Amino acid sequence: MRRITAQAFDLNNKNIGKQFADVEFFAGQAASIIYKNESYYPSGKTGTNIRTGEYVQELNAKNDSLRIWINKQVTIIWED
Repeated sequence: MRRITAQAFDLNNKNIGKQFADVEFFAGQAASIIYKNESYYPSGKTGTNIRTGEYVQELNAKNDSLRIWINKQVTIIWED
């Protein structure tokens, strides 16, 4: 796992500042993330962020009750 610092945004797209996350990468994508003491895993959903045009990936925790979206480099986290 690699510790990263990412810019984070809440559900209302409000900037909540820099947040730490521990990320494990596999084949150039995040395979798991520990963020705010929760473990997140890829849901299989990917897309393009409308605002940034970047590739994004959804990860979820706790049987899909918690979700985050990340960009490929995990420099941005959007809470969902």
